[in-house]
Amino acid sequence: ADAAESGDEPGPLPPASPPRERPAKDAKWELSDWGLFYRTETRVQRERGTYRRLTYAVAGKEVTFLKPIDGEGTNLMHGDFARKLSPSEEALTTWILKHLRSFANKRVLVLGAGLGLAGMAVAACSEAKCVDMTDGDPEVVGTLRASLELNEGSFGSTKLSVQQLYWKETGKSLDDPYDIIIAADVVYLEEFHSALLGTAGRSIKQGGLFVMIASKRNGSLDKFITLARNSFPRTIVSDDYDADVSKAIRRSAKCFPIMLRMLVPQAEKLPERVIKMCEDSKQKLL
Repeated sequence: ADAAESGDEPGPLPPASPPRERPAKDAKWELSDWGLFYRTETRVQRERGTYRRLTYAVAGKEVTFLKPIDGEGTNLMHGDFARKLSPSEEALTTWILKHLRSFANKRVLVLGAGLGLAGMAVAACSEAKCVDMTDGDPEVVGTLRASLELNEGSFGSTKLSVQQLYWKETGKSLDDPYDIIIAADVVYLEEFHSALLGTAGRSIKQGGLFVMIASKRNGSLDKFITLARNSFPRTIVSDDYDADVSKAIRRSAKCFPIMLRMLVPQAEKLPERVIKMCEDSKQKLL
């Protein structure tokens, strides 16, 4: 069974993982807003807007992404949330970096990718087969594609893509579903809960894992959990999943990131005698 599903998960990375050691370079590294990573920041002017260019140190590597300030990338469908780096995004990335072996040779889908930190960290630091970062907002997708260009050559053999994806409650299951789905702070709008679960359910394979981290936000997370258990009966909720997250962000804080692990059971193989009975019956009907 997959390590993430069986509970026999790999241990944490060596102490060199963030946030404990500052990268040994001349650049001006500072702690991130939520204290889980070291990063550098510069202000850049591009053809259609102004951005903060952020570089995060992730498990001995670096990923760079753009955060829109004005102009292109700021006229978003559902408010400014998609151009902010939430504590849940940093918490999800921290968890990913401590479970890299769970991603080896896996197909990974990122729902509501936002600025793209978690997805790029998977692609840069693990040996995932592919990472598809998706978002429904075309301006978010545009910013993600611009960020992808800044990291050319950083992802080894992992194929990283950016795609626009609208969530839908119903539809056809994917022919090539994903092993792992990840998402951060994507349940703050309750009207999209069913569509999110429908999209995840159609996109994940049997034996797959859907990991989501989100803040409670006035009860929206609790409502999502109730609904999620109808689609993913094996839903595990935890606020004690990582010591670094608990230390950096007070658990009493309204924005404290809660983890959901939604497990899709493997299809049980029918006993040989049942298979034989089915084959015999089929032959009689021919």
